[in-house]
Amino acid sequence: MTKYYSLLTLEHGGGVSRWCPQFGDYKRSVVVAERDAYVDSQGYRKKDTKIVCTDDSQKSITDYCKQLNGVTP
Repeated sequence: MTKYYSLLTLEHGGGVSRWCPQFGDYKRSVVVAERDAYVDSQGYRKKDTKIVCTDDSQKSITDYCKQLNGVTP
């Protein structure tokens, strides 16, 4: 498995909150820097972000988000 780090943000809308992928990289430090930029310049609260590690397939990232959102992948 190739480690791939993704920045997820908790999006609120229509009375529903869900985790959505925003950015990814093979280096965690790059994703941490991107997360810090989201917090500093885009108004996200740090607690409304997650950095997760999956393999580098889009399916694994999507499945991870579905699991967080309570949807069976």
